[in-house]
Amino acid sequence: MYNIKKQNSKKHINFLLIFLIFIPLYNFENIYFRYLGISFIGLLFFVSSSYLFKLRGENKDYYLNKNMIKPIVYSFMVICSYIITIMIDFSIINIKPLIQFILLLVYLLFLVNINFSKICYKKLAYVFLIIIFLCYMPMFLGYGFIPIGYKAFFSTTTFLGIFSLLLIELSFLAYKFSEKKIFVLYIFLFLNLMLKAQTRAALLGLILVVFTYLLLSFKRVRAFTWKLSKIILVTLLIGFIIIYPNLEKFSWYPKLAELVYSMTGKILMSGRNNIWIYAVDLIKNRAIFGYGFSAFSIFNISPHNSYIGITLQSGLFGLATVILFINSIFNLMHKCRKDPIVKSCTCFFIGNLTVSAFEVMLFQGQLALSLFLWLIVAIGINRVLNLQRSNANEI
Repeated sequence: MYNIKKQNSKKHINFLLIFLIFIPLYNFENIYFRYLGISFIGLLFFVSSSYLFKLRGENKDYYLNKNMIKPIVYSFMVICSYIITIMIDFSIINIKPLIQFILLLVYLLFLVNINFSKICYKKLAYVFLIIIFLCYMPMFLGYGFIPIGYKAFFSTTTFLGIFSLLLIELSFLAYKFSEKKIFVLYIFLFLNLMLKAQTRAALLGLILVVFTYLLLSFKRVRAFTWKLSKIILVTLLIGFIIIYPNLEKFSWYPKLAELVYSMTGKILMSGRNNIWIYAVDLIKNRAIFGYGFSAFSIFNISPHNSYIGITLQSGLFGLATVILFINSIFNLMHKCRKDPIVKSCTCFFIGNLTVSAFEVMLFQGQLALSLFLWLIVAIGINRVLNLQRSNANEI
């Protein structure tokens, strides 16, 4: 499976690093930069597809690797749910989410089979430096300092906040791999951007990352805490959807709202509570297979929640296939849970899944964020497969 020529891997790594610079342009305010960003995203999918076809030609055992069977099977179940969703309300434009998911899957498999090396993280330092320059440039051009509610060149503060969180995670992984202190500096620079953007979802995601990292660091109960972390994640996601819209009914809500406003400068109820209540009521009417991919436009609703969005479009059946797919990735990482890189990627995945409860970014919506999210997941899977291969060779 991993019998790949090193020069080929290095070439594709260089392509990936270039793409990391241009992908965020897709969310710039300037329309021309957006066109440039989507062009590079399309090129990234093309490179990913061509690499996998070449890999399949060189090694026919690739798709039969036992460690990847379940994630691939469950991903095909997600594709089946997408096909059913398309048939509910068929139109050419509704094929777009299916194509996007397939391309993200190809992208994930492409990353999983890249031979990541230390040289990759040396070059990554220069890539991050360019991204930091782009993010901080508006400060020098217009403000002289970073104001509260900062969004750089991006369309919204929410994007900058979540994007900064993902870059914090990548910087941490880069430091773990390379031990270069420059990445520690990058962590603080991206953290500063995240805090100035005042994106509460990103802050919550970071808190959960730190919490789960500490939880999974208990050596004596690690197997138990690994399962506990999944239980906590599911509980939080369900809790957000059920409890958050009804917070105003609790007597302690005014104090909580005041605390949140004092810390973030934003009101606790951002409008998501009304949107989620409305969306859940709609889901109850067509719970099994949903309303199709036109649901958002039909009801003039943007759920700001990946899971509600999936259920609204594909019903509980579609949501179940996505949960099975995500769970298969957790189970795969569980095989090498003692490895610090795998543990870190798992914590980041949990944090990012939590952030997805406040933004449509898992497979649809914020495509640029999705690409960075699944890059982090792919690094964890890649690490697991390489450790499994090393153990097999030792035996």
